[in-house]
Amino acid sequence: MTGETDRDKAVESLFAKRFGAVPQAVASAHGRVNLIGEHTDYNEGFVLPCILSQRTLVALSLRDDDRLEGDSAQFGSASEQPGAVPTGHWLAYVEGAVAMMAEAGAPQRGVSVVVDSDVPAGAGVSSSAALGVALLKALAAAHGMDRPDPALLARMAQRIEHEFIGLQCGIMDHMVSAVGAKASAMRLDCRDLSYSLHPLMAGVEVLVIHSGSGRKLSEGQYNARVAECRAARDALGVGALRDVSAGDLERLADGTAHRRARHVVHENDRVHAAITALASGDAASFGALMMESHRSLAADYDVSSPVLDSLVEACRDAGALGARLTGAGFGGCIVCLVRSGDADSVLAAAMKAVPEARLIDRIAS
Repeated sequence: MTGETDRDKAVESLFAKRFGAVPQAVASAHGRVNLIGEHTDYNEGFVLPCILSQRTLVALSLRDDDRLEGDSAQFGSASEQPGAVPTGHWLAYVEGAVAMMAEAGAPQRGVSVVVDSDVPAGAGVSSSAALGVALLKALAAAHGMDRPDPALLARMAQRIEHEFIGLQCGIMDHMVSAVGAKASAMRLDCRDLSYSLHPLMAGVEVLVIHSGSGRKLSEGQYNARVAECRAARDALGVGALRDVSAGDLERLADGTAHRRARHVVHENDRVHAAITALASGDAASFGALMMESHRSLAADYDVSSPVLDSLVEACRDAGALGARLTGAGFGGCIVCLVRSGDADSVLAAAMKAVPEARLIDRIAS
């Protein structure tokens, strides 16, 4: 993508300025937007994300001691011993990546690292997964190891968030960050991590619009949804909600469990239908599925907000084919499918409805 070489050189220069030496490795990973298939990944279901143009770059070198030294214009400077990093701090991703690589056979050593990212944090576009994947790529290179295969790389990055950040996230973000391709949607089975890449439709654009309202997933709501889905799974006696049919839902007496499971069951169906629409170039059907998804996320999953709803409605009324919240919800971004000629007017309507809104990315085939 345009500008990648310049940014790579810039992060190397930042590292040299901070640590007085050329970094041993530089790596990057992209943020992502999820077109459809929300809150299905940790239920071993199906998703359809694609990468953003924005990415996180990491420049690092191994140290002779075990100290973690980090600097980032976005996240700040920090220096900690392993085991002393505050939970959720960005340096905890570094600590987690070091631990993952040690399990893979690398000597456990300290790291000097510089991070530069234009993936917006707290926007629901996978800034954390991009950081984890980029760190693992760079550490593998610094140790002279082969890069882990995509599935292992994604699993390792997911474990960093589970064990060092405290977020019980699914695998989607890490997998698409590891293997996604420009202007392609990735159909991912979150149980076996099989995937296929599908070019986006001609004549339409995907707008990723930040609501101006952020959220921090580790502060309870996301993990609460994970727990509610596990309770519904256990009540039904299945391995995951991916294994539930619409007919099974009537066995859930608890209203919350029923609504959460209903969203997951029908969201998986929407992913399959969206793949069919994508293959046939049926943008109108794809957009209608996005609108259904948003309504389900708002009513059954309770993860929308007045601001997100206003943005979706404004885009729809301005002629968008479809729009929905993307990411975990509670704030962050919406994703909007528009005919190419309508993109500017839809974006203007969104920003009029929510003055704090801003365009994050604009993706076309």
